[in-house]
Amino acid sequence: MDRRDFLSAAAGSAAMLSTGCQPAAVGWRPLVTDTPPSPGTSLEARGRLYRHYLFNDFLSFHYEHVIDADYGGFMCTVDRDGTRVADTKTAWYEGRGSWTFAYLYNHIDPDPRHLETARRSVEFILRTRPDEEHFWPRSLSRQGEPLQPPQPPNSNDLYGDCFIAAGIAEVARALDDDGYRDVARQILRKCVRLYDRADFCPDDRSWLGDDAPPITGMRTISAWMLFLWVGQTLLDDRHDDEVEAIVSRSIEAVLDHHFNEEIGLINEVVDHDLKHTGTTYDQFVPPATVNETLWLAMQHALRRGDARLLERAATQLRRHLEFGWDYVYGGVYMNCHHVDDNRWDHHRKGLWAQVETLNALQLLVEHTDLLWVHEWYAKLSAYLLEKWPADQYGAPLWLDYTDRKVTFEPHWTRADVLHYPRHLMHTILSVERILTASDRPLLSISFPPG
Repeated sequence: MDRRDFLSAAAGSAAMLSTGCQPAAVGWRPLVTDTPPSPGTSLEARGRLYRHYLFNDFLSFHYEHVIDADYGGFMCTVDRDGTRVADTKTAWYEGRGSWTFAYLYNHIDPDPRHLETARRSVEFILRTRPDEEHFWPRSLSRQGEPLQPPQPPNSNDLYGDCFIAAGIAEVARALDDDGYRDVARQILRKCVRLYDRADFCPDDRSWLGDDAPPITGMRTISAWMLFLWVGQTLLDDRHDDEVEAIVSRSIEAVLDHHFNEEIGLINEVVDHDLKHTGTTYDQFVPPATVNETLWLAMQHALRRGDARLLERAATQLRRHLEFGWDYVYGGVYMNCHHVDDNRWDHHRKGLWAQVETLNALQLLVEHTDLLWVHEWYAKLSAYLLEKWPADQYGAPLWLDYTDRKVTFEPHWTRADVLHYPRHLMHTILSVERILTASDRPLLSISFPPG
């Protein structure tokens, strides 16, 4: 089954995955067949389609064009046809790529080639591990020589270190390696400790421009999200009280402190003491990052059987999905720069914003029977599969960043190693659990049924 067949077969039934669901939300025109398939058929089709994209698209392209067989690691700066634009590597993509290939090995396809790819990336990046007061250099040569010095705590670049920690943690699980586990924990602890310094990120105005006021020691949704992801990767392997505390603290910060009661939305930035800033940052909301963070929070809720946390996160997901949807062209916006002025980043959309939001909806499809979840799942899923796969243009992979209308550009300079494959893998696993469950338990949370 190819993408077009799946679109016509599945879009009409995605909203009927639970008993009693009604047609999708008003204003959306789904692609349907005269006789929609059963929910099981639709799920099976999605599983087959996603396995096709994972193995025949993502993996085939990356093994041929991105993975460095000579030195280890990932050279992600390639054009759509695989032509290498640059052979430099980055801390971000080494961490992301090692996590992806280790997760693939651990959960879907135990091919030793995947684990070796992840392990070699970890060994490659650990050769440049900085001390406890610095973050990883942002970029490296193909051979692994740092192209910048290690980054100080006020550089705002804990992202690379967190990605690396997640990758090491997933490789540790595959190898059952306590040494790697300890390294991943040490990196996470360092990132949290430096993040807690009053001078962390003293002047990051990249979201709102140079006219935005500087915030010394700002707290960000993006950082909490990364702590959540690294922490949960470690906790998926084994319990750890300290890591559990970091995850719980991150969720509390997002839901209790970044939430802005005046606008009913979650701000990206608060000050170091977790108070709203009284500046234009109180109008800045990143719905896509919020949705990704809520997905991780809901995973944690399921892990510890916390229906109240699942309910709170799902409530916020619905609010930010309705707020962050492009009602003209479809899809999830990445950022609203000013809520009251209705100023959005209309000039671009990102694949990650769509797939991470759909990951959150997939989790709720699997574990709840909420009408709004199935409506939004059908709506976003149909949009995603219609607009973003590049095979409709004769190119590999899915589009990465585009304009608001998702216009195809024949040349691009990045091959994603995280969001695209992570979405494929999590969906495949969720679909398989739904299809093989003899009696799928649905968590009861206090939403109206429709």
